[in-house]
Amino acid sequence: MWLEAKYMQMLAGSLKGLVAKDGNTWNFRCPICGDSSKNESKTRGYVLQQGMSFFSYCHNCHTTLPFAKFLERVNPGIYDQYVVERFQETGKKAYHEPAIERPMIEENLSKLLKLPRIAYLDLDHPARSYLTERLVPDTWLTSLYYTENFNRFADDFIPDKYDTRHNEPRIVIPMISKSRKLLGFQGRSIGGAGKLRYITTMLSPSNPRMFGLDRVDFNFTNYIFEGPLDSLFVDNSISTCGGAIHKEIRKHHLPLDRSVVVYDNEPRNPDIVSLMRRATNKGLKVVVWPSKIEPYGNDINQMMLGLVADGKTFDEAKLFIKQTIDDNTHEGMAGTLKINEWKR
Repeated sequence: MWLEAKYMQMLAGSLKGLVAKDGNTWNFRCPICGDSSKNESKTRGYVLQQGMSFFSYCHNCHTTLPFAKFLERVNPGIYDQYVVERFQETGKKAYHEPAIERPMIEENLSKLLKLPRIAYLDLDHPARSYLTERLVPDTWLTSLYYTENFNRFADDFIPDKYDTRHNEPRIVIPMISKSRKLLGFQGRSIGGAGKLRYITTMLSPSNPRMFGLDRVDFNFTNYIFEGPLDSLFVDNSISTCGGAIHKEIRKHHLPLDRSVVVYDNEPRNPDIVSLMRRATNKGLKVVVWPSKIEPYGNDINQMMLGLVADGKTFDEAKLFIKQTIDDNTHEGMAGTLKINEWKR
């Protein structure tokens, strides 16, 4: 590490805006992507410590390189000196760089908390009205936010990714870690507004793409949905915000024995059928919906609306759905057989 730190300091003339941060961290304008062409003060490149070595990472282009590769790209002349001195120190001509994983990036909630919570908006505000019409309980409206310009809000976290001149209001669904740090967020269009229903922004590709991590208790049975609004109607639930459920579970080492995967009730959808089969093959528990639930809709939110329209109270509908999920959870070969019976 001392050798890498020495050569990092020698890059002062090769990296624009190079500043040494606390610990073994350096910040600079990324030489790989050039950083922002609009703002010369943007410095989104970093060299960070991983174990007993360093690596580079850019918040803009997400390029990740072991230190030696980074040094070679930035200044080949200094890199040649580094290789010679490294050989003198280790006696080895061959050098195997450590495997690099993109780091998790979390931010405090200060920027998020500048937005108004849905619960504090007027009752007739379009964002609040939309969620109320979807039967989202008032208790959840303090966990959801609203922005008049989603692109401008996202630009505070990942500059220049979105066109801030495009003004589009959205509901903001934050993904918050157990340590109460922001991992990313999803923007939900209001009603028919917006070309895309959901826009997802992660602060790093390595961050868990999960809404509800700050509330779920993995010591008990937990339920995993794709849609964040669906997760609001079943206690102890999380959502992968449209991401592949089985990949997120495996990537972030969630407890398989206590996790139940709940896909939409779409037996004619080959993609859903394939995902359910893959989940059971990976050892996950999966809900295979019974025919009695079909008249009420494909996803949890639709089912809630259908059951309430059919005369049930909100609490009765919620209990009915939870009981249906628990009664129709399957795993292993039995789960595969149930899926085969269910699909059409």
